[in-house]
Amino acid sequence: MLKRCVLLILLLVTAPSYGAPALQPVRDLAADAVRAGCNGQPLIVMFSADYCQFCHTVRDLYLRPLLDDPSNQGLIIRELKTTSDARVTGFDGGQTTMQDLAFRYEVYLVPVVVFFGPGGSVLVDPMVGISSQDFYGAYLKTA
Repeated sequence: MLKRCVLLILLLVTAPSYGAPALQPVRDLAADAVRAGCNGQPLIVMFSADYCQFCHTVRDLYLRPLLDDPSNQGLIIRELKTTSDARVTGFDGGQTTMQDLAFRYEVYLVPVVVFFGPGGSVLVDPMVGISSQDFYGAYLKTA
């Protein structure tokens, strides 16, 4: 009985971080970048992996709230799973996999947040990792 109670408590404590809805996955980078540019926004892509707890933190505490904020209307944030072989359309219009795109952008550690302009230009240095939760929101806003 005690083991079941402990297990239930552990499940309840960890459920919010794993139960939050994911961001929309990357499907067509070129189309998303054009649409974001028309809204005066960059296309934000989070490179992540399911096993990465820091990815859950960045997604759930920082990126999802940006999408929920009415002042960020037109903001497009997509998630690219670095270990996925799902087919996507790159900035060049060609088909590739999420994993190949991660290699193309030299993403070997996660999370990485990249800000793209129309055509796929990287607008600012990518945000690699999460060094400080106290300042991450400010760093994100600055980028």
